[in-house]
This record gives sequence, structure tokens and C-alpha cells, in this order.
Amino acid sequence: MGQETFSARAPMAYRFKCEHCGTTTDWLPAQISFSQTVQVGMFQKEQERARFQQEFWRTYPERCKAIEGGNYSNVTGLKFDCPSCGKSQSWGMKTTSPGTLIFGAIVMLGLAMLWFVVSNNGIHNLGGLVVAGLALVGTIGCPVCIGMAISEAAKQSKIKEAMSTTTERNKPEFDFPPHK
Repeated sequence: MGQETFSARAPMAYRFKCEHCGTTTDWLPAQISFSQTVQVGMFQKEQERARFQQEFWRTYPERCKAIEGGNYSNVTGLKFDCPSCGKSQSWGMKTTSPGTLIFGAIVMLGLAMLWFVVSNNGIHNLGGLVVAGLALVGTIGCPVCIGMAISEAAKQSKIKEAMSTTTERNKPEFDFPPHK
């Protein structure tokens, strides 16, 4: 038995009215894509590939509804910037929460504090060496997490500022190929 990655794609098109300049784009190409890694027996590769394709087309209507609902994770080639004015659209702006990164910074700070405890008491055994390694990771990781949190907060502020210049909130329009 070995691992095999199967993938399926279906073409689609989308267009949108820019929230900033009001231009409606032409139909733009994109693809619905899905891949999955499965365990496959030596003589089962083609049967598994066929089963995967059937599963893709069986779940195709749900994937289309998810895309229309704003979940673009299975879409490749989707561009969020207006071809006319170059500004990003609100429906394409997603960022990481700074709170997540701040939590990471707190964890790293705790590990860094271990470093000072271990360095004052010395490393006497393998457990102490492991704790010292974790503490060193925390010492290095804490400023990195804090920097990432500040960067994400700045990015969110920039997005909010860009979105405050327009009151228009448009969603893209999709054209999906017929279901097989």
C-alpha cells in the first residue's frame, strides 16, 4: 500500500462590480479544485481515482454553494483586485486575528521565563536539557510572535481604512459549469 494524491478541477468564471470605482469586470476565469491523499493498494489506483472523481462531482453542488457563500478556499485563480483601479474588494480581504498571535507570544514568553529558571539552576539531566531547549525556542519565538501580531494589527487597520472609503459592499457573481 502506498499514498496517492488525487486531484480534480472544474472551470468556472466570475465577475464583480468594483466597490471603489464601480466598474463591472468581464468574466474572469478561475477553477474549483480539490485534492486528497489516500492510501491505495497496488492494484487499486484506477478504482480509487474513479471513486475520487465520483465523490468530487457528487459534492460539486455543495462546493458551488460554499463558494457563493464566501468560502473561496477551493478556488484557484480568484483575484480580489479591480482590473481598472487596482483596489482590493472587501469580499477578498481575510487576515489572521492578532489575538491568535498574541496568545502565541504569551506561550513563548512563558517558555522564555523557563530559560531564566533553568539557567539559574543549571542543567543537570536530560529533562533539564529539554526544558532549556524549549525555553530557548520561547526566547527566540516571543519577539517573532509579537512582531507578527503588530504586523497583522497594522494590516487590519489598513484594510479597515481602505474599506471606510467606500460604503458599497459587493459580492462576486459566479458562473459554474453544469453538474456532470
